[in-house]
Amino acid sequence: MLLARTSDGYQYVFDRPVRLLVVDDDPIMREFAVAQFSQPGATILTAEDGDQAWDLLQGQDGAFDLVLSDLEMPRCNGFMLVERIRSSPRHAQIPVVVITGRDDLFAIDRAYEVGATSFVTKPVNWRQLGYQLRYVLRTARMEAEIRQARDEAQRTAALRENLLGLLQHVTRTPLNAILGFGRLVRG
Repeated sequence: MLLARTSDGYQYVFDRPVRLLVVDDDPIMREFAVAQFSQPGATILTAEDGDQAWDLLQGQDGAFDLVLSDLEMPRCNGFMLVERIRSSPRHAQIPVVVITGRDDLFAIDRAYEVGATSFVTKPVNWRQLGYQLRYVLRTARMEAEIRQARDEAQRTAALRENLLGLLQHVTRTPLNAILGFGRLVRG
């Protein structure tokens, strides 16, 4: 699947390198996802259920930009996987797009309640999904930049407060000594 135009004349789904985890108990869906989203700079790993996906997320190389997960899987289903991801400080910010054959209100509401970023029903329109993933990734990157700027602003504010406190202490100390000596001379 090609979407974003590159200098070599090709169009790809992702406009920069991406690490994608595809979780589905259907091997054909996993293969379709790999075929649709493979491009230079893309690393796509697959898992057949939530437990296997969680193991990949917990591994040394578990830094993923995006997780695509089915809901109905054996052992650890998609709901449980999303809950695990959202409760993990290491992975809580990873966007999770749910792809499922379920389109009932319970599945939709529950997916968003546990922390899904987006919801797609099967059969998948791969072209539309490609655009949706680009949007989800762009939004996640902007949110990460905002969090980083906020953290930097908080560190700067704390540093400023420390410096002001130090300056107040330094300016008060000589003044207190002068005032004290003045009292002694007068008294």
